[in-house]
Amino acid sequence: MAHIDDIQKQAKAATSEEIINIRQQSHDTLDRQTTEIQQQITKRLDDEFKTETIRQTVQNAAKQQTAGALMPIITGEVRSQVSAGVKSEQTTVQTAMLQEVHKSVEDLKPTINKRVDDTVSQAVDTAVTSQVDTQIAPRLKQIENSTQIITLINQAQSGDGPSFDTLVVMAGDPQVSQTFRNLALKVVRSLVASHNAGFYTSRSFTEPKTEAQEAQFLLNSDPTTRQAAVDSLDLNYWKGHMDQLFQIMTSDLALDTRTAAYNKFKGITQIKFEALDNWSAAQWWGQHRMEFVK
Repeated sequence: MAHIDDIQKQAKAATSEEIINIRQQSHDTLDRQTTEIQQQITKRLDDEFKTETIRQTVQNAAKQQTAGALMPIITGEVRSQVSAGVKSEQTTVQTAMLQEVHKSVEDLKPTINKRVDDTVSQAVDTAVTSQVDTQIAPRLKQIENSTQIITLINQAQSGDGPSFDTLVVMAGDPQVSQTFRNLALKVVRSLVASHNAGFYTSRSFTEPKTEAQEAQFLLNSDPTTRQAAVDSLDLNYWKGHMDQLFQIMTSDLALDTRTAAYNKFKGITQIKFEALDNWSAAQWWGQHRMEFVK
């Protein structure tokens, strides 16, 4: 029994010593491995901080930090500069836009002018037709004998505009007898020639008048007063009242007043047709009105 006990004790003692040895070996191994790992980590960190990657990482972090701090300031400054730039360029932009608009209008002018000219020509034709229908045609129906046409001729030669207009229509009306047509044409030609002579005697007021007073006299019932008003108003006035001047030139009740208006009209437009030639006047004005009426 003693022998067995000794064996057991020896075995137990050997086991305990082995366990201790194993533990010690394990501890030594762990310490060694831990030290090696720490050394590897330290070396890796030292190496990494010396590489471009770490430097780039630091730079990126610095950039991000700087951008984060400066971005509100930069954004505000950019906004201010953009706003100032827009304000400084505003006049240039507006000018450019206006130039484009003017260019577009210039491109459209042929179309616009054609439409305006067509409208004006139609209006002129309508006005002339209306004058014939309302004033001249009724008078033609009343002229039935030589006594009446002689009276008409006498009135026209005295400067009566409506009588002259009636003779003009008679001269080209196939329903009027050939004798009366020839006579009317002769008288019309004579009156046109007399009002287009190489000299013109203008009228003026005996007392000075203001421009407004002179313009008011254009509506006076006395033909000599109307002529004086036309003559007294200068070309600068008439340049702003071309439609009115054209109306007086073609439809005033007195031929002398029409001639006065014709001289003013010619002075502004340099026309080639003669005074009292309403047909040519209507055709010309229909084509050129937009050059003088803004």
